[in-house]
Amino acid sequence: MEINFYGLPVSLLPQKAIWVKKEKLLVIADLHLGKAQYFQANGIPISANTHVKDLFNLQSLIELYNPNKVLFLGDLFHAGPLVIEDFEHFLDKNKRIQFLLTIGNHDDKSSKIVLPQKIISLTDWKVGDIIFQHHPSDSNSSPTICGHIHPTVKIHLLPRALPCFYWNQYNLILPSFGSFTGGKLVVKDKQTQGIYVVGKEKVFEI
Repeated sequence: MEINFYGLPVSLLPQKAIWVKKEKLLVIADLHLGKAQYFQANGIPISANTHVKDLFNLQSLIELYNPNKVLFLGDLFHAGPLVIEDFEHFLDKNKRIQFLLTIGNHDDKSSKIVLPQKIISLTDWKVGDIIFQHHPSDSNSSPTICGHIHPTVKIHLLPRALPCFYWNQYNLILPSFGSFTGGKLVVKDKQTQGIYVVGKEKVFEI
């Protein structure tokens, strides 16, 4: 689904990413690499292979859209250098692409340890008047594309909430890309310009 976000055409993808065609820019938020390993290290018996699936899904998007840049909107890692070798292998496979990271709250804790030199880390990234960053903006002065809250929405009769893109006034908030992340329920209110639910094969507005 394509929307016009304050003059910038963006495609909302069912893979929980954004494609900015005119910039050849692929955008994802909240990958949280290493979260499963972090839980395991703290005694919670869960599968540690979620990051393999997530990196495979990202690689599939790269092969489909052939971006010049991939922008991570924060929380690329969850905590510490738990899966850094797998991630560096992924980066080596895609050397022609420029990888950018707008630092998130989890990256603040571990970026000095785990971020390789192959990624440019920034506070934010701009395309025209649009700001790309991790946290939603509290200001009404600049439209912002961001992550952080992992938005989901409850659909009547469905057993669980579904991930969604959430356009709330000046913020377009992406769902979390990582498969092992929680979500914050979106409540429709007077400041909502759009809720776009991630389906299996397409994104649709409610």
